[in-house]
Amino acid sequence: FWKFVLGMKSKFGILDGFRKNKVIGNSDLFAAGGVYSDGQIRGYSDFAFGQRYNQGLTMLVLSTEISFPILERQLYFGIFADAGNTWDDVRDIDFNDLFPGVGFGIRLDLPMVGLLGFDFAWPLKDPRNPYFDKELSSKPAVHFLMQQGF
Repeated sequence: FWKFVLGMKSKFGILDGFRKNKVIGNSDLFAAGGVYSDGQIRGYSDFAFGQRYNQGLTMLVLSTEISFPILERQLYFGIFADAGNTWDDVRDIDFNDLFPGVGFGIRLDLPMVGLLGFDFAWPLKDPRNPYFDKELSSKPAVHFLMQQGF
């Protein structure tokens, strides 16, 4: 059981040269939130940040995870903390604007199928008002993952 794995990862992206007279589609901007966007921030819905109003030209996402084997090489339990956001410009990056989420999850490694997982995560900030820290919700966001590790 004490054969745990500590993982830390970050994602940072900049799209530059797309100002005033240049046009870029919303689908080409960075997106963060949930588990299937460019930046994984569990506890929030998929694509909750970015991809609208040119707020996806810069992205920063940070993750820390600890996973413990329940059945070696088959079943894992993990706890995690994520934080991230997207901005219009790299000069707008402010660590007070990061949206954190915490939670736990379980992963099942199935031969010929891959890694399946369920995460239960709580957002720690209200995305509608980034300067208001809200209490932990009694209902976690549930994320289903395929082919991804902790």
